[in-house]
Amino acid sequence: MDKEIDLAWIGGFFEGDGSITLYRTTKGAFRGRVTISQKDPGMLEFIQQTFATLGVFGNINMNEGSFKDGREYHIFELCYSSRLGVNFLNIIYPYLHSSKYKLKTKIYQEMWLPNDKQGRKTSEKRQDEREKTWNDWCNLRDFLRENC
Repeated sequence: MDKEIDLAWIGGFFEGDGSITLYRTTKGAFRGRVTISQKDPGMLEFIQQTFATLGVFGNINMNEGSFKDGREYHIFELCYSSRLGVNFLNIIYPYLHSSKYKLKTKIYQEMWLPNDKQGRKTSEKRQDEREKTWNDWCNLRDFLRENC
């Protein structure tokens, strides 16, 4: 299949079954994840392979548990963490149609600017920028909870 068609399809699939999450650890560090969840791993494997050919590597994990009534469930999750999430979102951004996902993508991307290398102490100015971005994220989350 044509790569453009695949990416457009993945963009729509992501808007339906994907999520963009930012959170803080107990030590105050910022973390992020871009995930897509499914009961069947087949589609996730297709997306994982498509993005691997573009140099973006994600992991598929299986989460299992049981409902209150005792029935068991198995959910598969394709995950791109932090900077890999940025790479994933950069590729599918042109194919996103939802304003919610476009805005969440821009905020997520802002958290991991290219000059913010992993393992290097973050400058005070950059930390202030990340705090502002974190506040923007929390405000968007609250707005979406109230209005969507």
